[in-house]
Amino acid sequence: MKRIFHRGLPVVLLGTTLLFAGGCAKGSSEKDMAKIPDGFPETEQVPETEQFPETEPDQTAEQISETVPLTDLEQLSVFAKNYDAWCNYPESWYAVYDLDGDGRLELIANFIQGSGHFSSNYFYRVEGNEVVELEQPMQMGENQFDLQDYEPTAYLDEDTGIIYYAVCDWQRGGFGDYGYMDGFFWMEDGRIYQEIVRSSHDWYREEEEVHTYYDGAGFGDNIILQEEWEQLYADFIEGMKKEEVQFAWFDLSLQEAAQETVILDKLTASYEEGAD
Repeated sequence: MKRIFHRGLPVVLLGTTLLFAGGCAKGSSEKDMAKIPDGFPETEQVPETEQFPETEPDQTAEQISETVPLTDLEQLSVFAKNYDAWCNYPESWYAVYDLDGDGRLELIANFIQGSGHFSSNYFYRVEGNEVVELEQPMQMGENQFDLQDYEPTAYLDEDTGIIYYAVCDWQRGGFGDYGYMDGFFWMEDGRIYQEIVRSSHDWYREEEEVHTYYDGAGFGDNIILQEEWEQLYADFIEGMKKEEVQFAWFDLSLQEAAQETVILDKLTASYEEGAD
């Protein structure tokens, strides 16, 4: 015995006799088979395309990771697992901060050499399960900022949403001979930009003090008055909103650099302290 369905009604097939639930019909022609006993309403036929709608294929893990943002802890864990991508220099200092306020964390590495503080700065971000270094289109050579030595002040440009971090590069030419270059760094379109706005040179000999002020970077012929030097800084931040910032720096010993749990603890403490 077979059960088939005709126009949505159950049918039992016994030999050549068709038995409808609630009634019966006899005959061998298609017309006879199409007869439905009185009392049964006509049922609407559903097109095959509607009965079996096409479904989108399931997303892969990679596609899901691209569309669902990682939590703070997940980003910190990726940094810790991929420590060899950013922990490359001894005597470096590190800090975790959301530089552009988009919810994605940046890892800052500040590598300092010599008593004159020749610095190199590197910036990293999580991409999926990897750590990538951010591009710095404006290369500054040896005149990179000493990020770890100065607590920056931030200025928010409310028109563009860009946050500018005021920092300094300190240099030493000898006893009583110091140079300072003031400027800003900021993150825009996933890149790090830096600009030196003004410079100054302090020279001390016994009771004599000489202060010289410069426009932009360097200590050449671009000498300006102190009032002009002060105005350069004021012009850069004009119309911006001042915000307090704290980078919680930490270092890693050679022994710690190979311990993922220790690295994660330090990354987490840096981010939480800096975010407060």
